[in-house]
Amino acid sequence: MGVARKRSRALAVEEEKQEKGRRGRKGVKKPKDEVEEVKEEEVGEINYEERRKLNIARNQEILSSLMIQKEHSALQVLKTQEGPRRFEKKQRSAPGESLPLRRSTRGKPQEGSSSSEHKAAEPPAETTEPKSVEEIDIRQVDNCLAASVTSDDLAAFHERVRHGGDVRRVSHSDGRSHHKRLKSLALSGEEAVSPLHPPARVKVVKERIFSLAFHPGEKALVVAGDKWGQIGFLDVGSDTAASSWSERVFVFRPHIRPVSSLLHSADGTRMWSCSYDGTVRCLNYDRGSFVCVFDSDVLLTDLSMSCDQKTMLCSTSDGDLFLLDPSGCKSKEPLSVLDVHERKVSSVHFHPSDPHLFVTASNDQTVRLWDQRKIVRSKPLSSLGHTLGVTSAFFSPCGSGKVVTTCNDNYIRIWDTKRGDQVVKVKHNNETGRYITNFRALWDPKSSDTIVVGSMNKNLDIIAADGAYVASISDERCTAIPAVNAVHPSLDLIASGNGSGYVNIWHC
Repeated sequence: MGVARKRSRALAVEEEKQEKGRRGRKGVKKPKDEVEEVKEEEVGEINYEERRKLNIARNQEILSSLMIQKEHSALQVLKTQEGPRRFEKKQRSAPGESLPLRRSTRGKPQEGSSSSEHKAAEPPAETTEPKSVEEIDIRQVDNCLAASVTSDDLAAFHERVRHGGDVRRVSHSDGRSHHKRLKSLALSGEEAVSPLHPPARVKVVKERIFSLAFHPGEKALVVAGDKWGQIGFLDVGSDTAASSWSERVFVFRPHIRPVSSLLHSADGTRMWSCSYDGTVRCLNYDRGSFVCVFDSDVLLTDLSMSCDQKTMLCSTSDGDLFLLDPSGCKSKEPLSVLDVHERKVSSVHFHPSDPHLFVTASNDQTVRLWDQRKIVRSKPLSSLGHTLGVTSAFFSPCGSGKVVTTCNDNYIRIWDTKRGDQVVKVKHNNETGRYITNFRALWDPKSSDTIVVGSMNKNLDIIAADGAYVASISDERCTAIPAVNAVHPSLDLIASGNGSGYVNIWHC
């Protein structure tokens, strides 16, 4: 009992001392600059609001001692001073030893099974087939891939393409009257082979169509390039008798990779083609042969010729433009190399009346206007930014300076290059995916107010230069997406190509 009393008395004395100490501290004033920490013993004496203010003051002092706010302000200043985003061009790697391709065993015949029952798999996208630059004569039966074609058929075809008809210059018609005619576009329901009733659907090349063009003559001739280097000709305007439209198809293979562009001369005597295999070939219709005029190790994406027919530009996957000699002299080196973009140049197009101006579109999300005489340090005359990669950009045929662009952000833009800030945006589904060729909105050469583009709904969309939809043309005979299109320069004909090598001919 005595020990317990002593302990309780000692505790009481200790508590009394602590109470006196607390009372003494309350009377002492602390400096204003010193921030007091909130301790557990003062919980009962300081209310919640005062504790919150003290904690805020303490945190502010800690932050100011670390100088975080000052660093944040400096970063904001640097951010506002930074220029627009610019892609860095990838350096081309030196050619090294090629590694063997790894191939899947799925689909191969099993041991003991009959090889005749095995269906050959589709060849890989990266073909190992050697590239040939030899001349290809379109009059030789061995060079034609179309079935049941004789030497007489090829001779008659060559004679027809030599005289493709006069090239008429059509004045740019009024937009309203031209739109009224285009609304009546349809696919022919006639089975008979006649130039008055173009084919609704005919197989022209074996694989997916990458490029499409009309011969500029009055006798309609459609040219299509496919995924594996084939170039097919569909002779729509011929008067010779035929039992089916397939007899009017003639196919050759001047390339081994996708034919990315087809370009005719203004008089229709020559046609150039470029390919992912790095070659440019020229078909002289009088001579009747494909001749390799340029050979490189770079993927070639598009071709364009100046209005005076003196300058040819070829775009590449490296962001460059090759200046080529359009006369047809074979060369492995371009006349000049223009560095215009940081990524793949998807299209290049000359101004219809100024031989020095051209426009380029690229995967670096820009469309740029250039003057061939003033390309210094890769600085364009003007530029239009996009939010995703741009698949094409084309000048209006009337020389107004308007450019129509197609972008993967699901917009078609009409850009007035003479008024750089004036842009019309048109909502359009451009998500073609991997197995459909990219959409490329193009102008109708017969009108200054008409734009033609394919649709994911298997329609053909007609858009005015002010962004208004004129018509969305459909037909039950068009059974696939018309991804690639070409408009005849003088006739009311539009050709559409799809992913299976078929071509539809729309006519009024």
